[in-house]
Amino acid sequence: MAVTQEGLSSLENLYAKAYSGSIDLGLQQKNSRLGATIQVEAQVPKMAFYDRIETTEGQEDNIRGGDTPHNTVGTTRRMVTARHYEWGHLLEDRDKMNMLADPQSATVQAALAWFNRNKDQKIIDAFEATSYGGEDGDQTVAFDTSNQSIAVDYQEGGSGSNSGLTLGKLRQAKKLFALQEVGLDDNSTDNNNGLIKCLVSPEQIQNLLADSTATSQDYAAVKALVNGEFNTFMGFQFIQTNQLPKSGNNRTCYFYTPDSMLMGRNPNPQISIAPNPQKKFKIQIYIKASFGVTRMYEEKVIRCYCLED
Repeated sequence: MAVTQEGLSSLENLYAKAYSGSIDLGLQQKNSRLGATIQVEAQVPKMAFYDRIETTEGQEDNIRGGDTPHNTVGTTRRMVTARHYEWGHLLEDRDKMNMLADPQSATVQAALAWFNRNKDQKIIDAFEATSYGGEDGDQTVAFDTSNQSIAVDYQEGGSGSNSGLTLGKLRQAKKLFALQEVGLDDNSTDNNNGLIKCLVSPEQIQNLLADSTATSQDYAAVKALVNGEFNTFMGFQFIQTNQLPKSGNNRTCYFYTPDSMLMGRNPNPQISIAPNPQKKFKIQIYIKASFGVTRMYEEKVIRCYCLED
């Protein structure tokens, strides 16, 4: 953590250090809503590469006294480019420095809330963004719109009218993952329990309650989602957010596995608390953090369009 506190009195320095500690702890240990559901790696350089392990094949041992085999394990790379994000606040009254020492103070919480919302938005943006790979990061990898997308008018057995999130769309997502051999027993990211995530807005949960094909058991399970009693249904872990993109009446939702996305995050945020000579030496708070997000596996992300008025 890079911290500057020049020009402060001894007491103000204590408050500034306490504030810096609270911000640093919050940035490093308090994940955003979505940050806890994907891979996160420490990344100091602006650009870093992360390996994707491809599938490999073995063979039957039917040669007595034969050589030990050497089976190829292919790898490809994805590049993460970290961007810098900043937040600043001018403290009008030096007498309020003592408020900065409280981790629950308004300024601490306001800063953390913005950084966490920004992290979530960049993760959402990266679901469909072009990824970059290759030895030098010069190979582009587009999102697979042909095989990894569920239309807004999707209906089991054929196309129908535009609809919100339905049980049929959930079943189609499970099918698309299964066709890519992406299963619910994929525990490659232990801290996320292996469940496929279903990222929706609150409207999509209401859609499921109104689904005419839902059984009484389905209805009870969805109602528990609405009430916050559970967050899983049909093998998906549901996460609600109001940051998903919307075009006209179409809301874009996403299904993804924990290892489908990766965030590279600089573990050393810059935190400065010092008098600003250009603002009559009022106390200037300045925070800068750096991170980037990329999609690691196309087959582990599905886009789902849902009608939302």
